[in-house]
Amino acid sequence: MAFAEIKAVGKEIDAGAEVATIETMKVNVDLPSPITGKIIEVNTLLDSAPELINQDPYGAGWLAVVEVNDWNAEKIHLLEPQAYFEKMKADAEREINS
Repeated sequence: MAFAEIKAVGKEIDAGAEVATIETMKVNVDLPSPITGKIIEVNTLLDSAPELINQDPYGAGWLAVVEVNDWNAEKIHLLEPQAYFEKMKADAEREINS
C-alpha cells in the first residue's frame, strides 16, 4: 500500500461520492461512501502506516467516521462485511471478463 488519501474532516459527502483514494503499486482505487453525511474524524495513523488498511481493516485500518444525515433512510443500503465481499468479488470478476 503506497498511501491513502481521505477527504477532510468537515467535508459533506453524498452516498456514492468518493470518500477516499487508496494508491497501491498496481492501481489507484476511489472508495465511494455508502452513506450521506459529514466526515467528523479521519484515521491519521494511515498517513504513516497505510498498510493498516489491509492488515486490520476492521480495527486500526479504519478510514473515517461519518456522521449520518438520516440513519433510518441510509441503513437499508448498507451491507454486512461478507455480503460486501461477495459483491466486490462479483464486480471484479465481471470487470476481468469484459
